[in-house]
Amino acid sequence: MPLTQAAGRICAESVAFYPPGIPVVAAGEVVTPELIAYCQEMLRLNLVVHGAADATLQTLRVLRA
Repeated sequence: MPLTQAAGRICAESVAFYPPGIPVVAAGEVVTPELIAYCQEMLRLNLVVHGAADATLQTLRVLRA
Protein backbone atom coordinates (compact mmCIF):
# COMPACT_ATOMS: atom_id res chain seq x y z
CA MET A 1 0.00 0.00 0.00
CA PRO A 2 1.22 3.59 -0.36
CA LEU A 3 3.59 4.49 2.46
CA THR A 4 1.61 7.66 3.13
CA GLN A 5 -1.51 5.57 3.90
CA ALA A 6 0.14 2.87 6.04
CA ALA A 7 -0.27 4.51 9.48
CA GLY A 8 -1.89 2.14 11.95
CA ARG A 9 -1.13 -0.95 9.86
CA ILE A 10 1.21 -3.81 10.77
CA CYS A 11 4.40 -3.74 8.71
CA ALA A 12 5.19 -6.94 6.79
CA GLU A 13 8.84 -6.16 5.99
CA SER A 14 11.92 -4.57 7.52
CA VAL A 15 13.10 -1.16 6.36
CA ALA A 16 16.54 0.33 6.95
CA PHE A 17 18.36 3.31 5.49
CA TYR A 18 22.06 3.33 4.71
CA PRO A 19 23.86 4.88 6.35
CA PRO A 20 23.58 3.77 9.16
CA GLY A 21 21.87 0.52 8.11
CA ILE A 22 19.88 0.00 11.31
CA PRO A 23 16.22 -1.03 10.71
CA VAL A 24 13.73 1.71 11.50
CA VAL A 25 10.82 -0.71 11.35
CA ALA A 26 10.62 -4.51 11.34
CA ALA A 27 7.94 -6.96 10.33
CA GLY A 28 5.25 -7.10 13.00
CA GLU A 29 5.61 -3.50 14.16
CA VAL A 30 2.90 -0.87 13.82
CA VAL A 31 3.53 1.85 11.26
CA THR A 32 3.15 5.26 12.90
CA PRO A 33 2.76 8.73 11.39
CA GLU A 34 6.16 9.58 12.91
CA LEU A 35 7.75 6.62 11.13
CA ILE A 36 6.25 7.72 7.83
CA ALA A 37 7.58 11.27 8.32
CA TYR A 38 11.03 9.89 9.21
CA CYS A 39 11.08 7.67 6.11
CA GLN A 40 10.06 10.58 3.91
CA GLU A 41 12.87 12.71 5.37
CA MET A 42 15.44 9.95 4.79
CA LEU A 43 14.25 9.64 1.19
CA ARG A 44 14.52 13.42 0.80
CA LEU A 45 18.15 13.11 1.93
CA ASN A 46 18.68 10.44 -0.76
CA LEU A 47 19.68 7.68 1.67
CA VAL A 48 19.65 4.14 0.26
CA VAL A 49 16.69 1.96 1.29
CA HIS A 50 17.42 -1.63 2.37
CA GLY A 51 15.01 -4.46 3.10
CA ALA A 52 11.90 -3.03 1.48
CA ALA A 53 10.42 -4.74 -1.56
CA ASP A 54 10.00 -1.27 -3.11
CA ALA A 55 13.42 0.42 -3.03
CA THR A 56 11.75 3.79 -3.68
CA LEU A 57 9.57 3.26 -0.58
CA GLN A 58 6.56 4.67 -2.37
CA THR A 59 4.81 1.52 -1.15
CA LEU A 60 5.19 -0.58 1.98
CA ARG A 61 4.11 -4.16 2.53
CA VAL A 62 1.60 -4.42 5.36
CA LEU A 63 -0.67 -7.13 6.73
CA ARG A 64 -4.31 -7.06 5.74
CA ALA A 65 -6.62 -5.80 8.44
